[in-house]
Amino acid sequence: MLLARMRPRKPYHHAHLEETLLKTAIQLIGEVGPAGFTLREVATQGQAEPLDRLKVAGLAYIEFALRRPEHFAVMFDAPVAKRTSSDHAEAAEEAFGTLLAFVKACQDKRQLPAGDTLQFTLLAWTMVHGIAKLATAKRLPFDSRAGILKFATFVIDQSLPTAKETLTKRSKDAK
Repeated sequence: MLLARMRPRKPYHHAHLEETLLKTAIQLIGEVGPAGFTLREVATQGQAEPLDRLKVAGLAYIEFALRRPEHFAVMFDAPVAKRTSSDHAEAAEEAFGTLLAFVKACQDKRQLPAGDTLQFTLLAWTMVHGIAKLATAKRLPFDSRAGILKFATFVIDQSLPTAKETLTKRSKDAK
């Protein structure tokens, strides 16, 4: 089953979508800072397919960690206070809500399988978060940001299940 999922997938069908949205994300972070930045804002800059938006949001997350490792560390490595500020909690909820909306949009367009949206959202987040953590800790065998992002693109393309794959797997399992 795992080998069946490892086949190559089609690349983005929007030639410069990834580059454009990454630049937009970086520009927005520079303008409003990480607390004021939202993935929803980046995604609305272009008229991309939901799955493309989800992939680019994941790459923007990793790019943010690479460009601002100190911010990334503060966000995820600092001890969690018993009472987090309402601003931080609100920002975290908004960011996760945006990711949840991206995944739901993919499911609605049948680009991701139907099912527990929260589980698919956690899959997407943990995948890119793991790459970001390994990259900022210099635990990946790549010398450049471009190498890390190329690897991240590969992981995202190979790991996100598609609705078509799920239907094929279910029909095979039923036999």
